[in-house]
Amino acid sequence: MLVKLLFKQLRAQPQSQVVPVVVVVVVVVVVVVVDRKGPALRERRPLAVGEVSSIQVGPFISALGKIWCPDHFVCTKQHCRRPLADIGFVEEQGDLYCEYCFEQFIAPSCNKCSQKIKGDCLNAIGKHFHPECFACTYCGTLFKNNPFFLEDGLPYCETDWNELFTTKCFACGFPIEAGDRWVEALSNNYHSQCFNCTNCKKNLEGQSFYAKGGRPFCKAHAR
Repeated sequence: MLVKLLFKQLRAQPQSQVVPVVVVVVVVVVVVVVDRKGPALRERRPLAVGEVSSIQVGPFISALGKIWCPDHFVCTKQHCRRPLADIGFVEEQGDLYCEYCFEQFIAPSCNKCSQKIKGDCLNAIGKHFHPECFACTYCGTLFKNNPFFLEDGLPYCETDWNELFTTKCFACGFPIEAGDRWVEALSNNYHSQCFNCTNCKKNLEGQSFYAKGGRPFCKAHAR
């Protein structure tokens, strides 16, 4: 505390007259802000409301690049509010859920096994799958990064799709693919280059032919 005394001295007066001396005391109080870790500071700026709320004192939880008070690090579901510090949790669109609430309310069901998908989820053909469930409908081979083919909404590997659903050439046995020239004759399908006389192999596409035993023959070998 700094005290400053001011004295007011009067001019000399006759001794017969008692003149009081007026003492004016002015007290100036200087408030010094002291930092706990150092000497007094000349100036300290007060913290704004937003800054005060950002200060974390005591225990805290750091997860997903953010900071929580332990009491606030809980499941988003209001009926649950389980503390997440010691159990598994899942982030979904910025909200945190305990494993139980995520499985019950958020996790999609696998289209194949109908079980909830709590881990990696594979989205394909407009459906959800466990990665280990997305496999060929016929042989069960996992697709992984391999192409697959749809038939009646079901996925098949290339080998089985070709075997089960493509049109085969009756002569060579290979699939007749899109863009191939082909001939339908004798209740069978042929690549155009495979529709030949059974005997001499003359190509019969667009030509008259004769059938013997369900196979085509040219005129010369029809007898």
